[in-house]
Amino acid sequence: MSSPQDTFDPDEGYPGNIHPRYKQIAATRLAIAGLNVAYGIQTFPTRGPFPVEFLLAAPQDGDKTKAGSVVYVVYDIPFQYRDSEISGFYFCPLSALECDASYILDTWQEVAKENVMQVDDRTVLVDISSFDTLGTLGYLWRETPVLTYLGLPIYAADEYQLPSPPWKFQLN
Repeated sequence: MSSPQDTFDPDEGYPGNIHPRYKQIAATRLAIAGLNVAYGIQTFPTRGPFPVEFLLAAPQDGDKTKAGSVVYVVYDIPFQYRDSEISGFYFCPLSALECDASYILDTWQEVAKENVMQVDDRTVLVDISSFDTLGTLGYLWRETPVLTYLGLPIYAADEYQLPSPPWKFQLN
């Protein structure tokens, strides 16, 4: 899998386009995955970090009235978290299907950078206590998530540095 969401190009005709000018990075990512998929070379990854577990917890400040307002997202492989532009996380107060319904506009709200932090090499904490209810948590749930070339928040912490692909998970 190749995610070109970090190939934003400020030149006219490229921003948000599915055909970015910087095709080399997408091709390199496909080649890395292809060595595993097509040739069975297991030392090459097929994708970047992907969540395998979501743990709801009460906020660290001890406020028990908002149980489940902190989400620990555990990934399958070690990653590096960089919040230079965005946190990368989005929240929708509805079910996953309702969040994506075409008749409901602007349901996804960006989680502020200061509400996300890497806990260890495979876990990130996302504080959603500013939202009134549980709902759906997503990552890179925007057409053009970053305006910086190679500026996504989560990349694998290995020599290939493949980005985490978009995902969503219903919390309630």
